[in-house]
Amino acid sequence: MKIVYLGPLARELVKTALAGSQFELVAAEPDSDLDNILSDASVLITTGPTYSQKVAEAAKKSSSLKLIQLTSAGFENVEKFGAPSGAQLCNAAEAWSIAVAEHAMAMMLALRRRLIDALSQQRENQWNRTYADNCRSMYGSTVLIVGYGRIGKQIARRAKAFSMRIIAVSAESDRDDYVDELVGIDALYTALPKADIVVAAVPSTPETVNMFNTDSFAHFKPGSTFINVARGDVVNAVDLEAALRSNHIGGAAIDVTVPEPLPSHSPLWAAPNLIITPHVAGAVPDLVPLNIRDVVVENLKRLANGETLKNLVVLK
Repeated sequence: MKIVYLGPLARELVKTALAGSQFELVAAEPDSDLDNILSDASVLITTGPTYSQKVAEAAKKSSSLKLIQLTSAGFENVEKFGAPSGAQLCNAAEAWSIAVAEHAMAMMLALRRRLIDALSQQRENQWNRTYADNCRSMYGSTVLIVGYGRIGKQIARRAKAFSMRIIAVSAESDRDDYVDELVGIDALYTALPKADIVVAAVPSTPETVNMFNTDSFAHFKPGSTFINVARGDVVNAVDLEAALRSNHIGGAAIDVTVPEPLPSHSPLWAAPNLIITPHVAGAVPDLVPLNIRDVVVENLKRLANGETLKNLVVLK
């Protein structure tokens, strides 16, 4: 079975794991002759961002493609450019979920314990304990996780270890032992005032673009904090900055923006009580590539055996 692996992410790990098996792994890059390489391939492995219009067109020309396996969680480009009607699509959300959840928890702690203030004082060689008057505990606070997929569930597991109350917003009825309250997306504005911390963990879809805007921020509990480890376009950046400057939101942390990289002239850089990380929530090289290998190899084996694939994505 011919496997075309587009891009380097975890490729050598997968290649080693497949050595001596029925799978023939062919390495390719975005500038390769994809029409020719994919013509007789059974599987295309790539990341969501690498899946360009060129890749999509080559994939659609292949009559043998059975699976597009993404090594990323996001699949926006596949929705945008389309996929062969006969090929299944799977992502690798579970490979990234632990790393992203850890990042979200780090952001929570940094905001609740006012580490922005501590670092600012450190740069000025100041020893001033008064900022601690604004510190807040995680214990007993309520976190609202908007999007209760694999990443959301991993965040909930960790939040529960801090004795937090967890409200999950999900389109599915997937309540588990970590969730104290599960609500549908139509109840978002009702749930927002209950939360001390709001975490966005939804995929980018037409329904979630600009989900967090002036109207939704107005429903936040005054002084609450906001974390985005989802996609940049689920947040209206202008409205977020305004909510921070008005002090209605006590702090925010974002790992994703629109566009990326965030331009140097963006007003977000100077927004008060905002932590910005450059889309690195999943960038944990001692964990994520190994997880990707396991996800990819498992699905290849399932495909070869005619079994149901994991992490199936149904395009709208």
